[in-house]
Parts: sequence; C-alpha cells; structure tokens
Amino acid sequence: MELPYEVARALRHEGATPSPRLEAEPLTATAPLPPGWEGEGGTAAAAAAWRAELVLRALAAQPVAIRKAGGIAVRDTRRLAKAAGRTRPTPGCGSTSP
Repeated sequence: MELPYEVARALRHEGATPSPRLEAEPLTATAPLPPGWEGEGGTAAAAAAWRAELVLRALAAQPVAIRKAGGIAVRDTRRLAKAAGRTRPTPGCGSTSP
C-alpha cells in the first residue's frame, strides 16, 4: 500500500501531522485562448446538438432492436451513424468495426 508522502512522514514522527484540505485550491490563473477560437465552443455544441437531433429522428422513425446481452445490434449502430452523417465510427463511441 502506498501512502502520500505527508502521511508516511507523519506516521514515522518526522514532522508535523498533515492537515487535510477538503476544498479545492482556488484557480489563480487561466491560459488565454489562441487567436480566432472565441466562437469555436458554441459552433461545436451546435453541431453536436444537430447530430443528436438526426439520431433521435432516425430512432423515432425506426427503433433499434435490443440484443439479449443488453446492447444494440451492429447494423442499427451503423444505420444511426449513417443518419448522423458519420460513415466511420467515432473514436470513444464504443464501436470497433469500420
């Protein structure tokens, strides 16, 4: 078992006992955005909302079949990706086949 340095030191009586901080340290500085990035967050959010609407419309038109294991079939995943305008799987979205 690994202990934080301060705790191990206090247990060996080599210094004062640590005082735990339950609050996060205050944010003191932020990095400025690169030039031209002011509206990028809003644009990305609008694009994500638009793609979500396309997927919801496809689901309303033709619901997916739920497999016994609890997931949805690969063909339904591909159909929904096609409805959202994606031809390849997006990394991190659970699909491993192209």
